[in-house]
Amino acid sequence: MQVFGMVVYKRSALTESKVMCKPVPHYPDNSVIYARKEEGRTRRAKLSFGEKHAAADALRERVAPIVPAREARKKARQPE
Repeated sequence: MQVFGMVVYKRSALTESKVMCKPVPHYPDNSVIYARKEEGRTRRAKLSFGEKHAAADALRERVAPIVPAREARKKARQPE
């Protein structure tokens, strides 16, 4: 029985049993993923500014062929 203000609410035995039997969700173990992410953050934090700049330039070069294709798809989708 629960009391809210002046109103008293009773729960039936059926409702009580359903509340007691709720399944417990089983989540996957993500600790390995989080450990690798932290390792990468730590490794990147130890790099000098020049090394970080070189890594950003290398990423920009790897992405360069993708950018014109994305722009073309964007342009094709826009109504005229």
